[in-house]
Amino acid sequence: MQIEINELYADARNTSFKPKSGDFVCAKFSMDNSFYRARVENIVGNNCDVTFVDYGNKETIPLSDIHPMERKFMNYPQFGIECGLLAYPPATPVEKLQSLISENSIRATMVKEDNKKWLITLTEDFNGNVAILELLRQHETVVPRSIHGNDTF
Repeated sequence: MQIEINELYADARNTSFKPKSGDFVCAKFSMDNSFYRARVENIVGNNCDVTFVDYGNKETIPLSDIHPMERKFMNYPQFGIECGLLAYPPATPVEKLQSLISENSIRATMVKEDNKKWLITLTEDFNGNVAILELLRQHETVVPRSIHGNDTF
């Protein structure tokens, strides 16, 4: 599917298509200049905020790099699954979290679904399956958020 999408849109420039919020489109990703399936989130001037449905990336794309998605590409399910970290506070230091997971073997365990979003836990495979939250606690002062509406976990 991905090869076919890029063969179809690689040399095309959109001059007339005006997507609406919620539309499924094919959009050019700036990091590799390849086209991927995306959903339009917002339109501002000559740009669209999109979510790439098979990967989860979000990006602002010029309208000239957005094309209507052919029906045959809509027959495939979205390959990306929206996830959130279970019991991680919003103030978790993002840079430290990225450094802990970017160069290590990480295991994600889906714990439960909450409003079409899977809540997961992350563990390091090489370090005795230590929860990433525990590693963050060793480096930062992190207060976990209760998932039960009280102070127990």
